[in-house]
Amino acid sequence: MKEQLITFKTAKLAKEKGLLIPPQKNWYTRTGNFNSYSPKSPYWVITQSLLQKWLREKHSIIVYYIPSLTPNGIYFTYQIYGRSILFEESKWKETPEEALEKGLQEGLKLIK
Repeated sequence: MKEQLITFKTAKLAKEKGLLIPPQKNWYTRTGNFNSYSPKSPYWVITQSLLQKWLREKHSIIVYYIPSLTPNGIYFTYQIYGRSILFEESKWKETPEEALEKGLQEGLKLIK
C-alpha cells in the first residue's frame, strides 16, 4: 500500500499559501510534469496526509472525507472544519483519495 501524492494543482496552491517543507524525492516542474528529486524543484510533491497535517497544525483547518452508502454503491464527500466554518462538498467522488484531494484544495483556499 502506497500513500497518495497530491496533484500538481494542489502542490501549486500549497506553495502559493506558504507551504515550506524539507526537500522530497519527488516534485512537479512548472509545467506540471512529474520528476524525481531535484534541489531546484518549484513544487514539492508530498502525500495527502502530510498536507492534511500541515493544514491542521499550522492553520487549524481540518479536512477529511466521509463515505456514504447509496443504492449505486459507496461514494465519498469531504468536510472542512476551521476558522468557525463547516464546509461540505455535495458532489460525489468515487474514491476517498479524490474526495480528500478536493477537500485539501478547498482548505488551502481558506488561507488568506
